[in-house]
Amino acid sequence: VERNAQTLDFELGRADAEPLLLDLCRPGCAACERMALLLKQRDQQYGKQWGVGKLNLSEASELAKRLAVRAIPTLLLFREG
Repeated sequence: VERNAQTLDFELGRADAEPLLLDLCRPGCAACERMALLLKQRDQQYGKQWGVGKLNLSEASELAKRLAVRAIPTLLLFREG
């Protein structure tokens, strides 16, 4: 599921938020596209236990700085906010 900086902040701030595995990527990145395929499979398998999301860093550069992203693709697991 595509996320943006605003929806991500909202989701992580919710007290009842489920764990979220977030794929930080950019369009045109071959490694990002391969990772997206793997995550789609995992989402189908574990979708009820945790959420899987994708964030385009081309549209969220400030969030990338805040999360100290140094390379792509980057996977982050958020649990309990």
